[in-house]
Amino acid sequence: DTKPTDAASGDNKTAETKQAVVKKEQKRPHMDLAFCIDTTGSMQNEIDQVKSKVKSLVAKLASGKPAPIVRVGMVAYRDRGDAYVVKCYPFTEDIDQFVKDVSDLKAAGGGDGPEAVNQGLHAAVNDLKWAKGDATAKLLFLIGDAPPNTYKGDFAWSDEAKHAIASGIQINTIACAGLEVYPQEQGVEVWKKIAKLADGQFDTLTYHA
Repeated sequence: DTKPTDAASGDNKTAETKQAVVKKEQKRPHMDLAFCIDTTGSMQNEIDQVKSKVKSLVAKLASGKPAPIVRVGMVAYRDRGDAYVVKCYPFTEDIDQFVKDVSDLKAAGGGDGPEAVNQGLHAAVNDLKWAKGDATAKLLFLIGDAPPNTYKGDFAWSDEAKHAIASGIQINTIACAGLEVYPQEQGVEVWKKIAKLADGQFDTLTYHA
């Protein structure tokens, strides 16, 4: 009577298939991609630009061979006294939902120059649940048009950048139009130093209003 044997064989094949799928998933590279974005009033054009680029960026990453498993997350920051100081969007593999979250961002508040860059960076490095270990590539993009505000007892961007790279998180900084009006050492130089400390690249964002 061979039926029990056939059933067992089918179960074994199912188990083998599941194991093969698991192994295939493990072989695919993993990537955590996060954005730390200034969402104060002067940033609407940049937010619109980020929305349009996120999907194409993820699509480009996903076209790799083998295609990586990409999770995306975000921290929006403003400044003390605004509707919020930081707002976290946890990592997700649902790219469409993430793009919708970015699309729903509204630029408001600010108006006094420097913003809560230190707190935004701290939240992005520490409050998003980054993958553990070095099997996952971890990239963070800091995007803003104003230098860090300094508050008594506040976090320090230099400490956050060092902590990031110690955790395997590379920070790339993108300076938006407006940052260059501040003294270099307060604005653009800070963006460059954050990138250098966290083994990343400094760049500028151009857009068409």
